[in-house]
Amino acid sequence: MKNRITAAALGMAAILAAGSTAFAADNGKGETDQAETQKAMSATVTLTDAIGKAEAAVGGKAFDATISDEKADNAWEIELAQSDGSVKTVMVDIKSGKVDQNASDENETEANDQGEEAEDGEMAD
Repeated sequence: MKNRITAAALGMAAILAAGSTAFAADNGKGETDQAETQKAMSATVTLTDAIGKAEAAVGGKAFDATISDEKADNAWEIELAQSDGSVKTVMVDIKSGKVDQNASDENETEANDQGEEAEDGEMAD
């Protein structure tokens, strides 16, 4: 019985150690999860407010929102579904609340497509 409890405690400790290492790991897009969390915590414009500003600026309904993972961006990245079925991505500054309607995931989408091709064993362009 004592061995089972010790084994369970060791297993839990290993899971927690792996989880904390993963939290600080690079997410592959520029910043670590920890840096993104710190950026979000320093925002004076809340995510809720940013979504409201984005919807007011371009219309549609927000369906995805996150802190930008690019080191140079200090903005909430918000994707909005439009009535015509398209998706509009905007950036809302975390300090001023200014909405940038010219945000685009086009480069990110192209990079993801190339990465998927390379994963399948094909050469990426």
